[in-house]
Amino acid sequence: FVSPIANEALYFYKYKFLGTFFEDGVEINKIRVQAKRKFEPTYQYGEINIIEGSWKIHSVDLLLNRNAQIEIIDSLRIQQVMSPIKDQWLPQQTFIQANFSIMGVVAGADFLSVYNQYKINPDIKATLKEHLLMEYQEGANKRSLNYWDSIRPVPLTYTEQTDYLKKDSLEAKRNSREYKDSVIREFNKVTFNKLVIAGSGFYNKKHKILTLLPPLLHTVQYNTVEGWLFNYAPKISITSDTGGVVLRPFIRYGFKSRHFNAALLAKRTMGKDPRKRWELNAGIGKNIFQINPSDPINPVINSISTLWYKRNYMKIYEKAFVTVGFKNETLRGLKVSGNISFEERIPLQNTDTNYSWRKYDNRRFTNNYPEELPDGYFSRHKAFLINADITYQPGQKIIKYPNRIFSVGSDYPTFGFSFSQAIPNVFKAKTSFSKWKFSVKDYLNLKLAGSANYNLSVGGFFNSNNVPLPDWQHFNGNLTIVAREYVNSFQLAPYYANSTNDKQYVAGNFEWHWNGLLTNKIPLIRRFNWGVVTGSNAFYVDDKRNYFEFFIGLENILKTIRIDYVWGYDGFNNKPKSGIVIGFSGLFTGQGIE
Repeated sequence: FVSPIANEALYFYKYKFLGTFFEDGVEINKIRVQAKRKFEPTYQYGEINIIEGSWKIHSVDLLLNRNAQIEIIDSLRIQQVMSPIKDQWLPQQTFIQANFSIMGVVAGADFLSVYNQYKINPDIKATLKEHLLMEYQEGANKRSLNYWDSIRPVPLTYTEQTDYLKKDSLEAKRNSREYKDSVIREFNKVTFNKLVIAGSGFYNKKHKILTLLPPLLHTVQYNTVEGWLFNYAPKISITSDTGGVVLRPFIRYGFKSRHFNAALLAKRTMGKDPRKRWELNAGIGKNIFQINPSDPINPVINSISTLWYKRNYMKIYEKAFVTVGFKNETLRGLKVSGNISFEERIPLQNTDTNYSWRKYDNRRFTNNYPEELPDGYFSRHKAFLINADITYQPGQKIIKYPNRIFSVGSDYPTFGFSFSQAIPNVFKAKTSFSKWKFSVKDYLNLKLAGSANYNLSVGGFFNSNNVPLPDWQHFNGNLTIVAREYVNSFQLAPYYANSTNDKQYVAGNFEWHWNGLLTNKIPLIRRFNWGVVTGSNAFYVDDKRNYFEFFIGLENILKTIRIDYVWGYDGFNNKPKSGIVIGFSGLFTGQGIE
C-alpha cells in the first residue's frame, strides 16, 4: 500500500491541514489523509501527525477497507505512536484492529505491540552474520501473570481478561490426557468420506506411529498398459525428539496386464537442531514410472483423457531399483542432496487399445513410447547412477523461538546445480553419460506493479556415449486443458517431441501477476478481485527443437481458479497454436500449482 508520505503519494492522496498541537514542547502538525480514488492500494482515510521543523512522524491513524481490494478483512485500522530515542523517533506502540466477515460470520481481532529497551547503534556484526531477524528470549512463553502485569504499559481490557481466562482453561483441557485420547479416537474413526474422498489415518499414541491411507479416488486409475489398476501408497511416520522415520510402501496391480509391483522407500531424519539435521533415505523394489521423471502428466488426468477422449498421453515403463541417499538443509539457505542407485529399466507395451467410454472413428491409441521421437522406443537395460543436487539462496533470515528456529526467506534468487553421472560396467550396466543443469529462480515484489516469478535454466550432457530415453532432458509439456505447474512447464508444448541428449539447451519461464494494476479500473474484475496474469515460457535446443509461448489470463476466480489463453509456437517453421488452460491454485493467492 502506498504510504501517505511516499514520493508519489500526491498522485494517490488529498490532504487537509487540521491545525497544530504541542506535546512536551514539540509542535506537531495534524493532517487529514484521504484517498483520491477507490479500489487502489491506498489507505482510505485517516490522520498523520508530523513534527514541525524536522518533519518526522509523531503518530499515524490510518484505515484500510475493502475498497483497497484486501481479501477476507472488511477493515484494518493501524495506529502507531513514536517516541524520541536520542536523536531518533522510533515506534513506541503499534495497535492494529481488524474486522472480518466471512460467509455470514462476523469477527474482530486486536493486536497491540509495545517497544522499549532500544539499543541505538549497537554492535550487530554477530547478528548480521547469523542473518537474525528476530529472537524471543528463553522462557518467554512460560512467564507468570504477575511478571506480565508488572511490565505491561497498557492494562488488559475486560474482554481480554475474560478471553485469557477462557483460553487458559481450554489449554489445560487440551493438554489433558482425556482430551488428547478423545481426539485420537475421532481421528482413527473410519468413515465413507475418509475411505473414498479425503483419506483416512490411524495414530498409535504409545509408539508415536502415524499411518496415513490415501483415498480410493487416488488409488484406482486406468491406462492402456495396465488397464484398470490399483495403486496404493500409504505413509507411516514414527516420531521422536531427535528425528523420525518415514516409510512409504507402494503396492500396484494392473488387472489387464496381470502384473504386480511393490516397492518400499524409507527416510530417517537425525538431529534436533534444524541447522545440523541430516536425512538418510533408501529404497528398493519394482514399480511403474513415467519416461519423464518429472511426471508431467497426472495419472488421474491421464485416466480421464484415456477413457473419455481416447488420448493416452502418459508413457510409462517398469523399473527395478535399489537406491541410497542423503539430504542436508541448513538455515543459511544451502540444501545438499545426493544418491546412488542401480536400476533395471523394462519397456512396456499396450495391453488394451480398444476400451474407452466414447468412440472416435478418427482417433487411435498411440504406442506406449514417444512415437514423435526417432529413438522413442528403448530396449531393456541397466544403469548405475550417481546424482547430486545443490540449491542455495544467500541472505536467508531466521527467527529464533525458545524451542525452534524458522527460516523466513531472502530477497536474493535461489541458485541450483544438479549433476548425474552414469557409470558403465558396474553390475553389467551399459549406460554412460554426464548430465548437468544450472538454474536461477526468484519471486519479485514489484509493489504497485504487482509481482513476478521467473525460472531460468541451462544444461546438457558433457558426454552422451549411451543415454537411454528415461535419462534424456525432457521439457514439461501439456496437451490437456488442465494447466501444469506454473513457472516450470510449457502449457501447449508436446510432451516428448523436443526431448534431447545434446550438449546444451536453455529454458526459461516468466510470469507477471498484475494484481490490482489497471484491473482496479474495470468494474466487473474489480468487484470480484480478479487479477490479470501474463508471461511467456520458452526453451531452445537447436533450430528444429525449440518452443515459445506467451499467455494472458485471469486468476483468483472463486479464490482458487486461474484461466489462461495461450499462444504456442513449436519450432520456427510451424504454425502457431492456441488454447485455454485452467489451473487451480492456493487459496487467496491466485498463484502456483503444486
